[in-house]
Amino acid sequence: MGLPISKSITGLLPRRKRQREYSIGRHTITLPAEHRLDVFQKHWLRYDLALGEIARLVNQKYPETTAIDIGANIGDSAAAICKYADIPVLCIEGNQNFLPYLKKNILRLGAHVVLEQGFVGGNKLVVNEKTISTRNGTASITSSIGASGEADGQLLKTMKSVLETQPRFSNPRLIKIDTDGCDFAIICHAEDILVASKPVVFFEYYLTGNANEDTEASDAIDRLFKAGYNKHLVYDNFGNFIISADTRDRFVELNSYLRSNKHNGVAVYYLDICSFHENDDDLHSEMRSIELNAVPKLKKAV
Repeated sequence: MGLPISKSITGLLPRRKRQREYSIGRHTITLPAEHRLDVFQKHWLRYDLALGEIARLVNQKYPETTAIDIGANIGDSAAAICKYADIPVLCIEGNQNFLPYLKKNILRLGAHVVLEQGFVGGNKLVVNEKTISTRNGTASITSSIGASGEADGQLLKTMKSVLETQPRFSNPRLIKIDTDGCDFAIICHAEDILVASKPVVFFEYYLTGNANEDTEASDAIDRLFKAGYNKHLVYDNFGNFIISADTRDRFVELNSYLRSNKHNGVAVYYLDICSFHENDDDLHSEMRSIELNAVPKLKKAV
């Protein structure tokens, strides 16, 4: 999930030369040679762990839980979502580098995990698959997107169009989004789903570096607040819990931090945000408590 941690940091970590088996909770998936999830989780003990705990809490409260995984990669997020229970998951992925592994791993996870092949984004946009940047087990399509009629490629799907063909997932309780740059647009185009189903939304908060990055981010956050999402847990790209945010101004400050960080060797490329509807304030409180107690306090030296 997500972008490389940092070029300066990942250069110090070992690379794997072969595909290998890797366990996520009760499931085992196959990682391609270039994928570094196992390396990252060995060095950063909280990396990509929150999603599994969130899914567990959501499923406890809503036994009919279904989940949507946008930017499913090789199925590692689906494995995390299903870590404690066989939650039905719709995996959406269009990258040809990931699809062979995703299909294989879905079969290993079980029949409750379903594949929707394609990319999700804004309406009437296309992605040129030939120019997609794929590296270290992650990919970005932002530089490969153009308006319909202006670029050759695959038409981006909207969440509405996906759910028309996948009605089983039309009332999701959990949505995970990790598309390395399209997350804000996806949230803005999923407003109807947010209002109707009120799912917990776990997404990557990545400033694209273009002139409109603040507007893109603020539009998505505004949509969430307007839809009743008043509490958000914020994680760094190492999986460490940072703060609980309950105002729009807090995200303005986070934007400032991300920009400032880019001038200092870049350790934190992005944040992960878990957003809770006001109906799920209890889930926010439970997850916040889990995070506050996840790492043992250091004992004071005598």
